[in-house]
Amino acid sequence: MLKKTFLLIPLIISIFLLSGCNLVEKAVDLYDHFTESHVSEYDKEYEEGVALCEEVIRCLDEDDKDTLKMMFSPHVRESENFDEEFNELFEVYNGKHVSHSYIALPSESGSKAYGEWIYKDLGYRVYDIVCDNGNKYTLHFNDCTAYPKQDHIGLRFVSIMKYGSDESASIGLSFWEEDLD
Repeated sequence: MLKKTFLLIPLIISIFLLSGCNLVEKAVDLYDHFTESHVSEYDKEYEEGVALCEEVIRCLDEDDKDTLKMMFSPHVRESENFDEEFNELFEVYNGKHVSHSYIALPSESGSKAYGEWIYKDLGYRVYDIVCDNGNKYTLHFNDCTAYPKQDHIGLRFVSIMKYGSDESASIGLSFWEEDLD
C-alpha cells in the first residue's frame, strides 16, 4: 500500500503541474485578449475624439460657420440664443491654428442600462492652441453620442477662452435642461 501511495503522489503532482501550465496559458491568453480589445476600443474612441477636435479647430480657422453649426445637435441649434452665442465664438477666436500642447483624453459621463448607453457625453479639452498671430486659447466642448431623444445627439456645448484676456465665449447647454419623462 505504501509503495502505491509513493507512486500515486508523483503522478498526481505531475498531472496537477501539467494542467497548471495549461491554466497559466489560458490566463495569459485571456489577459492579452482583454488588454488588446480594451486598448483598441479606447484608441479608436480617442482617435475619433482627436479628429473631432481637429475639425472644430479647422472650422474656427477657416471661418466655416456652416459646418460647425451642423455639428451641434438640432436641439441646441434651436435654442433661444444660439445664433448670438455662435457669432461670439467666432469673434473671440482670431487667427489660424499653428499648434497646441495636447488634447486631453475624453472624459466620459452618462448612464447605462443592460450594458447599453442611455446617455453618453464625451468632454474634450484642447490646451494651449497657438495661432499664427500669437493668440493662445483653450477649447472645451461636449459631444453627446447617446440620448433617448435623437435630436440631442451632436455637440451640445463649446467654450473657448483666450489667454491673457477676459475674452471667452460659450455656445450651447452645459447640461440638459429638461427631464426625459
